[in-house]
Amino acid sequence: MSHKFAQFVVPFLAGLGLGCFHFIGLWWTVRRLPCARRPVLLNLASLIFRMAVILGGFYIVMAGQWERLLVCLLGFIAARGLLVRRLGP
Repeated sequence: MSHKFAQFVVPFLAGLGLGCFHFIGLWWTVRRLPCARRPVLLNLASLIFRMAVILGGFYIVMAGQWERLLVCLLGFIAARGLLVRRLGP
């Protein structure tokens, strides 16, 4: 595997992982909102936690190169597409 190819596979896979984390976390939160004692607090806490993890992950994966961030974002979007097909809209 060439260095250039490997340079973009890792960020894409990281984006897939971050996307799965984000969208499964969102799915979990939405499913629990109807029975939550404090739905606004649950929604806000989930949003803040997911965003902190995602932004931190993007920053680490990026390593100062916008190309790596772009590939990571493509993986993130691909994870959404995969999960929509798997879990339903």
